[in-house]
Amino acid sequence: MRRTLLESMNEPETTWGRWKPRVMEAGAFLAIAAAIAGTYCGVSCIGRDEKKAEPVKAPEIPKKTMPYQAPQTPKKESEKPKGKTKRSELEVRVAQVASVKVDVNSYDGIIDKVLGEYEERIGSLPSDKETVKKYVKAMMITESSTTPEAFLHDPMQITNVSDPAYGVLVRGDEGTDLITSPEFRRRLATKTRTPWVKTTKGGHRNYSNSNMDAETSIEGGIAWFLHYAANYKMIVVEDGVLSSYSIRKGDTLDKIAKGQNTTTETIMKYNPKLNPKNLKIGVALMLKPAKKVEIVGSWKDLPSAVERYNGVGSGAGDPRYMEKINDALERLNNDSQKQLANLSPGVVRLDLYDELNGRRV
Repeated sequence: MRRTLLESMNEPETTWGRWKPRVMEAGAFLAIAAAIAGTYCGVSCIGRDEKKAEPVKAPEIPKKTMPYQAPQTPKKESEKPKGKTKRSELEVRVAQVASVKVDVNSYDGIIDKVLGEYEERIGSLPSDKETVKKYVKAMMITESSTTPEAFLHDPMQITNVSDPAYGVLVRGDEGTDLITSPEFRRRLATKTRTPWVKTTKGGHRNYSNSNMDAETSIEGGIAWFLHYAANYKMIVVEDGVLSSYSIRKGDTLDKIAKGQNTTTETIMKYNPKLNPKNLKIGVALMLKPAKKVEIVGSWKDLPSAVERYNGVGSGAGDPRYMEKINDALERLNNDSQKQLANLSPGVVRLDLYDELNGRRV
């Protein structure tokens, strides 16, 4: 049977039969490409005179206006904030002291009064009153120029917890009862001790609960100063009239002295021929009431007393104490710089400004 050309072409064995599917796939691809091209041309080739329909815009919602904020750059960890920085405790103390306008000379009346009372009570002073007064003021500046509270409450630093002066003066020990009056000792006993408060910069005295006053401090400080300036000695003081006493069995000179309220020195004074080691029973003695008392016999020099005031041996205080005392004395004696006698930065520089520079005070 004869086959037509179309039939023979559709047979798979023929060349056309083998390539027919691929040709048809290519034709379909071309048809799709033509359709896409026609669509693109129809959209993009609209006439220049034709106006394209504008899309309908949605109504705009008004936005809230925010204040302008400048962009902030992140701070570096090592970067320090500009402006005022927190001052150290020591710098604050310096500023406080610099603001205090209390003149050390304002205590002249108290110093004069106390020195007059002690001179009358003891009988003398280590030097003339004006010289002693200058030393007291120099000690006051050195002792309390670092804090205004100390200068106002306890300028001679008598009530510090670590200071032995308070207890000795209150009890009247070590001969201080020869200098102070019982009334003063009772008044000092009512004053509170001043504690030491530790801080990052070392510490300071806390006067927040202090009932100490400048007059009591100055009176006690001068008494402690005179105590260290004094050379004490024992003397015999007679009191009464002569009387006769017959030696008895078992008597000794000491036994007679204690029993008759006298002293061995007084017995020997009125019985110069008596042999204390060979007392004979029935021998008459002349006796007179007497007792031994301690007095201030003489005075040390003032610089030595100041050094002892600061402490001796293991109890010594500031190693630069005498240097500061001498500097304060020079300022007090300098008539052209009387303002330096005030508790002002000029005097405070002796202590705090050295501390700021890293030197021990």
